[in-house]
Amino acid sequence: MSYEQAREAAEFIKSKYEGFLGIAVALLGRNHPLGVFVAALFFAVLARGEIFVDAFTPRVSKDIGWVLQAIIILFVACFQIYAQKRGKI
Repeated sequence: MSYEQAREAAEFIKSKYEGFLGIAVALLGRNHPLGVFVAALFFAVLARGEIFVDAFTPRVSKDIGWVLQAIIILFVACFQIYAQKRGKI
């Protein structure tokens, strides 16, 4: 694999991650401009914290950030479904 091919593969993977993260931010912010801004800050702090977790804790992987993102997205989605069934949204 040449350098150019490796760079293109890395860019493709990065673009897929950013798309997933954008959907998660919009879901958490409920498509409100202020909510999306706060959600984006939250996910940025979470992603930045992964670096420190990996560097300073020998037994905890930085993948804990992905797990926390998944749990948060699941809770927000469940709340949306629950609120729609009750007729509040």
